[in-house]
Amino acid sequence: MVLLVGSMNTWAQVKTYKLINSVTELEAGAKYLIIGQKSSVAYALGLQNTNNRASLTVIIASDLISVEPATVSTDTKPFEITLGGTAGTWTLYDGVNNGYLYAASTTSNYLRNQTTATNWTITFSGNAAVMTSSASASRNILRFNDTNNPPLFSCYSSGQTDVYLYKLQGSSTPPAAAPTFTPAPGTYYSAQSVSLASTTTGAKIYYTTDGTAPTSASTLYTAPIAVAATTTIKAIAYDASDANPSAVVSAEYIIATPTITVTETTIPAMTAAVGETTDTRTITVGGNNLTNDILLAITGTDAAQFSVSPATIAKGTGTVTDQTVTITYTPTTGGTHTATLEITSTDAVSVTRTLSGTATAPTLDAPVATDETGVSQTGFTANWNAVAGATEYMLDVYTNGGTVSTPVFSENFNGFTAGSTGTPDGADVSASLNTYTQTPGWTGSKVYQAGGNVKLGSSSGLGTLTSPAMDLTGTNVKLNFSVLGWLNDATTMVVKLDGVQIATPTIVNDQTTWTPVSLTITGGTASSKITFEGAAASKGRFMLNDLVISKDVSGKAPIAGSPFTGITTNSFELTGLNNANTYYYTVTAKNATLTSIPSNEIEVALTLTGLKTVTDARAWTANGKVLFTAAAGELVEIYNATGQKLVSSTAVDGLNQISLTARGVLVVKVANRIAKVVL
Repeated sequence: MVLLVGSMNTWAQVKTYKLINSVTELEAGAKYLIIGQKSSVAYALGLQNTNNRASLTVIIASDLISVEPATVSTDTKPFEITLGGTAGTWTLYDGVNNGYLYAASTTSNYLRNQTTATNWTITFSGNAAVMTSSASASRNILRFNDTNNPPLFSCYSSGQTDVYLYKLQGSSTPPAAAPTFTPAPGTYYSAQSVSLASTTTGAKIYYTTDGTAPTSASTLYTAPIAVAATTTIKAIAYDASDANPSAVVSAEYIIATPTITVTETTIPAMTAAVGETTDTRTITVGGNNLTNDILLAITGTDAAQFSVSPATIAKGTGTVTDQTVTITYTPTTGGTHTATLEITSTDAVSVTRTLSGTATAPTLDAPVATDETGVSQTGFTANWNAVAGATEYMLDVYTNGGTVSTPVFSENFNGFTAGSTGTPDGADVSASLNTYTQTPGWTGSKVYQAGGNVKLGSSSGLGTLTSPAMDLTGTNVKLNFSVLGWLNDATTMVVKLDGVQIATPTIVNDQTTWTPVSLTITGGTASSKITFEGAAASKGRFMLNDLVISKDVSGKAPIAGSPFTGITTNSFELTGLNNANTYYYTVTAKNATLTSIPSNEIEVALTLTGLKTVTDARAWTANGKVLFTAAAGELVEIYNATGQKLVSSTAVDGLNQISLTARGVLVVKVANRIAKVVL
């Protein structure tokens, strides 16, 4: 039967559909109408979405469903469903609305379309099609509800009326358009991201990268393919119903990765003298598939001590062979230097080599201090020999012995950060802030930052704070800090030395008054720790700040004005001294860049006569060496404290220096002069 519909001399195209009732007429890629009947009117199933539900009815001007063959004008826009998949796993695809027929859920009989296919089984009962969805275990049979107004297609477990399948006749579906590749196949110098596309609407593209021909069982293309090495991609396209495959197309991507080569795996250490010599090392650099020049640069803390030449190697045609590169070490300061040589080129993996060098710095000889002159009851003139290269001298004058109270540990607690701040006004800091970052070495709990100080404790628990280990041996060890009451509760704190309570300072609990605390510590060790904590009977809190620990140490006591600097002569007059003291002096030579080690020490006793008898050798120690002055040819002998002779040699004229591995008290004998030194 052919129905022609025309108007204004325009004729509508008609299509012919045949009722099918056998699974042998089910064909992947063929198009079908799903029809339901109410009275003498036929309805076709379509998948136009409305509120995520399928709009299911399109009236078809037709006689009864049993009329064979049925004809429908395209002007009525029938919803053709493309059959995909295989028997038992059919898919129903609506190409107009670009979606698959889907049974919504186990509790809903609505239908909708979605991008992911759902499998259906199709059998026949007489002329009726029995279509069952795999999406659910119930409400999964496609039926026609002719009692609804307007009628609709839904999924039910039973009941309602049958549906019928009509197959489009006399029409063949062309194959899907073959995939295209972006970027185009070819040679690249970096990893590529390859996209596949087909002009066929809803096409599915499958591909392989192992050289085999792709099929619908191959990898489904869903995202660009990362190609990091030379790869051949083969691809095939199917239409939306997984039918009508295209021809297989192939694309080869050659990844010619730029590479840099350095023959030497390590660069030997270099040595030089500051301002006098340099040192060099060479390496051999190459490259392949280069897209840009090779760049060489030196980085790191001591980069300025090294240089590289050339700094750029031209890529040429992309290959560099055995290019010699020179690294030069030109130190400006003494000591050990390290840096990194970085060799780079666009898209190539960078190559690095470690550079190291040791530089000896020019030195100034230590001055030789000579006997004082012009001794009086209140002063004397210090004297020393000139040093070649020195432009000025520094004179240290001091008295020996006695003790000096010296800070050995301090902490102002500004290193604590706990995510909250406050002021000493009674405002609470949340007790939940039990985590904190603090100066390395400190430990504790319930510690908070408050106004730049440390707050210990909370209303829910006591706080503790323990210092790092420190040397608390010696005499007159003092612990000083300031403490502030934080809340109105009765507040008591405990101070412990190595876990043993040594004090319970009283805290003025007015939240505004800082109370200074000074404690004397006895029984400390070389690695003692101090702990601050709340007393067991108290839930109050307190704040700490300005912790200082000091102790008496023996040492030199400089006189007023010492050290005296900027001296350009070889002597210096001192006045205003006390003849009850014994004075000592040493001299250091300097120039714009160098400083010598101190000279030997000269002892000066201010007496009524100003006379002093010198019977000892002038010897002292510095930098692991014994230094002394002597005349050329004098016999030099050095003994340890047990009398074992360590050195026996002949002196040179002036300053002599002897390196020793021995440590402790040594006796230095120069001719018949003797001195004791400690190394």
